[in-house]
Amino acid sequence: MERKGGSLASYAISQTRKWNNIEVNYEAVTSFPTATELKLQLRNTDSVFWAFQVYDEQNRVLEPLNSHGQGAGEEREYKYYFEPLASTPQLLTIKPYLSSADSTT
Repeated sequence: MERKGGSLASYAISQTRKWNNIEVNYEAVTSFPTATELKLQLRNTDSVFWAFQVYDEQNRVLEPLNSHGQGAGEEREYKYYFEPLASTPQLLTIKPYLSSADSTT
């Protein structure tokens, strides 16, 4: 964990995971006073319905707030925002999944 002043904390992840030729490159998680940001890149997928569940070592799930992405072709960069962390966790687990077009999460 790298503290960058005040209540901002940035956690470098720098890990890539593959599933059926789809790559997810997890870049960082940043904790802001108003939100928790997950920054990642998706490769080899055309779907815009990716969603992520983030939870800590005590299975507390962070509620999603919003997301946005940019890029074209095979590589896109995304930022997903979740509710703020109540305290600094020892571990965060990130689970990707495909949501439907009419999903509310």
